[in-house]
Amino acid sequence: MLPPAASGCTRLPISSTDGDRRNSTGSLRSVRPAHEHLRSSPARHRYYLDHPMWSTGLSDFTEVEYLANNPDVARAVSNGRFQSGLHHSLVLGYKESRPGLPCHARARLTAWLSTGDALPLPPAHLRTRVHGSTSDEGFLRVGRLVAGQLAAALQLFRAPAVHPLYVLDFGCGCGRIARYLSVLPGLSLVGCDIDREAITWAGSHLSHAMSPLLGSDEPPLPLADRSFHVVYAVSVFTHLPEPLALAWLQELHRITRSDGYLLLTTHGRAELPWHALLSRLRLALFGFAHRRGRYTPGLPAYYHSSYHTPQYLHRVTAPLFRVLTIHSRAINNHQDLIVLQPTTQATVTGSLARAEPRPG
Repeated sequence: MLPPAASGCTRLPISSTDGDRRNSTGSLRSVRPAHEHLRSSPARHRYYLDHPMWSTGLSDFTEVEYLANNPDVARAVSNGRFQSGLHHSLVLGYKESRPGLPCHARARLTAWLSTGDALPLPPAHLRTRVHGSTSDEGFLRVGRLVAGQLAAALQLFRAPAVHPLYVLDFGCGCGRIARYLSVLPGLSLVGCDIDREAITWAGSHLSHAMSPLLGSDEPPLPLADRSFHVVYAVSVFTHLPEPLALAWLQELHRITRSDGYLLLTTHGRAELPWHALLSRLRLALFGFAHRRGRYTPGLPAYYHSSYHTPQYLHRVTAPLFRVLTIHSRAINNHQDLIVLQPTTQATVTGSLARAEPRPG
C-alpha cells in the first residue's frame, strides 16, 4: 500500500505473465555494542514499545549477555569472523537454541526471519546482479543480516511509532532486503528500482508484501512530498557518480517526512583498493571518488563504485539533513551506515547540484 500522500504516483504495471519470465514486549534491555556503536549516547539505553520493529525480537537482544553466554561466538567476533553477536544471531544464531537470548525473543526473531526466508527466490541471474553470486543461501544470508541491521538502527533512533509506518526501499532490486522488512506487521513498504526486470519480478512475487515502483535514472520520483517515515538506500550511493548522488540526495529529502529518517550506505576509505592511486588521491583531496570497474549486465553504464569520506558526507548533507551517525562498516561488515534526519529548513533548490568539490 502506498502512502496516502503519494496515492497519485505511477506504479509499475505488473502483468500476470511477468512472474514466468525467469530468463529475461515486556522489559526491554540495553544493547551493547551491536547497537550502541550507532550513536554517541550512554551505553545503557531503554527502548519504547508499540512499533513494527519490535516484532523482530531485537528489542530484547543484549550483546554483552549473548557473547558472555556463547564464548565460541565471542571468539569468532574477536577473530573477525563476525562483526558482533548481533551479526551471528542474524546469520546463524536464530536457528540455534543458544543461551543469552530470551525464549520469547528467539521465537519472534525466528518467526520473522523464517517468514522472509520462505518467500520465493528470484532467478539466478537476478540474484547474481545484486549479490555477485547465484548462491541462494548467500543471497538470503546477506538480506537477512542487512534487514536486521537496519531494523536495529531504526529501533535505536526511534523511528516514528505510527501505524502504518511508511517505508521506501530505494534501490530494492529483486527484494533481497525488502523480503524481510516488508513482512513486519504495521509496516507498509514501497520498493523502487530502475532495473525493470528486477522490479517486475518483485512485483509479481512479493506484491503481497510490498508495492513495486519503477524508478528512473534521474529525479524526480512520482511521489508526493513527505511521503515516507523511513527511506533506506543500501548499495545505491556506493555506485552513483557525484552529480547523480547529489541530485538524488535532494530528492530523498523531498519525500522523507520531517520526523522521519534517511538511511544510506556508502563505501569508506578502507574499501578503496590500495593500487587505485588516482582514486585514492581524489578521495584525499575532495572527499569523493568514483572508480570505474566491470560493467554489470542489466544496470546503467554509470553504475560503478563510489567512495566517500565522513567529512564530505557532513558537508554535502548539511543543507538538508542532520547527520545522526556515520558508522564505519556497520552494514554487512563492509559498507558504512549514515543515518540522517531532514532539517526543518526549506529545501535549497539546486544548491547541491551546483556544489563545487572541496577537500574532504
